[in-house]
Amino acid sequence: MATMIPSAPKDSKSPAEAKVWRTLAKLPEDVFVFHSLDWMDAPRGPAREGEIDFLIIDPAFGVMIVEVKGGEIAHRNGQWLQGRKGEPPTIEIDPYRQASDNEHYLQRLVSRKIPGGSGIIFGHLVWFADADVSNVALPPSNPREITLDGNAVERAPEALREAYDYWRGMWPTKPAPGPRLAADIVAYLNPDVELPCVDRPASPQTDTVETPPTLSVVPTPAAAASPLHLRLMRQAVRTLSAIVRDIVLLPVRFVFGLARLFGALAWCLWAWCWAKCKVILELCMGVGVLIFVGAMVLFFAFDKPGALDWIIGGFVGSFAAFATHHLFERLETYLTPMLIKLGRQLNSALRVQY
Repeated sequence: MATMIPSAPKDSKSPAEAKVWRTLAKLPEDVFVFHSLDWMDAPRGPAREGEIDFLIIDPAFGVMIVEVKGGEIAHRNGQWLQGRKGEPPTIEIDPYRQASDNEHYLQRLVSRKIPGGSGIIFGHLVWFADADVSNVALPPSNPREITLDGNAVERAPEALREAYDYWRGMWPTKPAPGPRLAADIVAYLNPDVELPCVDRPASPQTDTVETPPTLSVVPTPAAAASPLHLRLMRQAVRTLSAIVRDIVLLPVRFVFGLARLFGALAWCLWAWCWAKCKVILELCMGVGVLIFVGAMVLFFAFDKPGALDWIIGGFVGSFAAFATHHLFERLETYLTPMLIKLGRQLNSALRVQY
């Protein structure tokens, strides 16, 4: 049985989360599972807060954030919708964005606080605990490998393995955390703390012991420094270090910003050029077909031997335009997903490290 934190499910009005909790509890004993983990972060700007439905830390595979949605689920006009069982789904949700934001927060936190935490595998998935997605065409931005449904309750280890394999394919050089690093992450997220009582009554022995006389000591200038001065000094040091850090990272952010800008411009240029070339190639195909048909009529109907060269030229020209058009379409089909995947990896790296 997995190590569940807390040992019993938190009070939740979601039957779907209770179902997933019972399923994840059956994972191997070296796996740690957090339920309803709250977080708050303010890396730059206003503070943000959120909740991770389930956090799975598997020493052999990695760290997985699970967003659970139950009830009736639908996707219409680019928007995910949710509703209670037996009722039409009308509540707008974005479970994949929630899971992604939780993953980036946790990855930043672990990379800042735990040595070696920035180089391990992190991933996220969405679990529609009451739905069946086996015969549904999901949107391209929501891969099936990271989308679990009610059928995954019976095959949770295999379904989680597929999700881990998906993220391992995205980050092939990153290793699993291992037992030691997994234990460090769990200890940081779930520390054992005992707070002392400030108004604890004195023991009888303390009351009966005679206190020794105290000597009056003249405070030196260093000892006379008030706590306010110390707090102001510490605040000045923190502010100065933050300014130095921003100055050092400014060129790095500028370079990455330029890279993203040039990438977007290159993509726009490619789309514009392809649109123009597509029109030109289609015109060439049409002209080649007209020349071919007209030359065929002249050759067979009017017995014009010179039309044979036009027949060959029209056929070769139209075929070359068709082949070029088909080649560019295949390049667009394979190149677009590759560039989208590369852009996501770059954005993820920038959000985590900078």
